[in-house]
Amino acid sequence: MRELDLSPDLITCNTMINAYCKESKFEHALNLWDDMKSYGLMPNYITCNILIRGLCKAGEIDKALKVLNEMRVLGFSPTTVIHRFLLDASSRNGRVDDILLMHEHLVSVELELNQAVFNTLITVLCRLEGTPKAVSDLEDMTGRGFQLTQ
Repeated sequence: MRELDLSPDLITCNTMINAYCKESKFEHALNLWDDMKSYGLMPNYITCNILIRGLCKAGEIDKALKVLNEMRVLGFSPTTVIHRFLLDASSRNGRVDDILLMHEHLVSVELELNQAVFNTLITVLCRLEGTPKAVSDLEDMTGRGFQLTQ
């Protein structure tokens, strides 16, 4: 874009990152993520969600966690959407322990516990036959004042 004397905006960068992720061109997406800052563009939650979702779908959890760390440096906390992406990616190996470690990591970096977070955690645990832990988390959820919904 610079070669054409064009200045990309945030929407253009988000669109390009999304396209790169859909084409599994993660190095291009990560390079654009880095370049945005040199353009003077601040990534937003949408940018973070797009990039972390793409990396998680491809099983690139370590790269997604690096983006999460950079996101935190930029002043963003993890969202329920990012929680879902990372738990789903962590569940692919079928180990309940990995899911719980990821959840605990996200909580430790200021993920706000809410109904959606608990719903995601319980759903992923039940999918992997981690029902005893899911029941324990359900009790924790109700103990914190969150109500069961139909």
